[in-house]
Amino acid sequence: MIKKFIKYVEGRVKRHYIRKYGVEILEKLNEISASTGKPVWLDYGTLLGAYRDHGFIPHDIDMDVAMYAKDFDYAFERALYDRGFKILRKFTMIDAKNPENRRVTEITVKYKRVQTDIFFKFAEEGKTYGILWTDADKDRNICKVYRDFFDYTGFEETDFLGIKVLTPRNTKEFLQAKYGDDFMTPLPNWQPPKKVYLPLEEYYGESFGGWIG
Repeated sequence: MIKKFIKYVEGRVKRHYIRKYGVEILEKLNEISASTGKPVWLDYGTLLGAYRDHGFIPHDIDMDVAMYAKDFDYAFERALYDRGFKILRKFTMIDAKNPENRRVTEITVKYKRVQTDIFFKFAEEGKTYGILWTDADKDRNICKVYRDFFDYTGFEETDFLGIKVLTPRNTKEFLQAKYGDDFMTPLPNWQPPKKVYLPLEEYYGESFGGWIG
């Protein structure tokens, strides 16, 4: 009972700070995108909120944006630090048969008590996908991973709470693919569809910086 209450209070605090600082965070990311020439766009729950709710989803406790994996380099990481972001976690997918073959697929940053996940998108063999994880084994700090495919048709500027942000031109198709045809109807008990995970003996994920949330 106490744990549930603590989780409830923590959720309220996180939602409060998203409403308070969310736009400022997106403005900072816009500055970084402009200074480095690397596009950053709204993703997952933050994109859903922008399209459906014209704001942040009322129950969201973090923010989601995306960029192409090839664009995440020293200059971009330096720009994050210079504008007050702290990198809390780097999520890495590892080839189990060749552990030196690894790629950073997501980072979690923090700015003024708000956590933002930056998902990296890979473009290979005519397909675009991100790498997501689930079922974390926190004792070993590993997890299962899966490829989340979606082909973008480009990006456009969208008005969001008084600022301009980048969103996919085919946002509706993205949201349908991720949340179902009824994505415009808020569902408190919504569950994501089952995913096909890569076998742990082939690929697995590690989180450097510790699991969060």
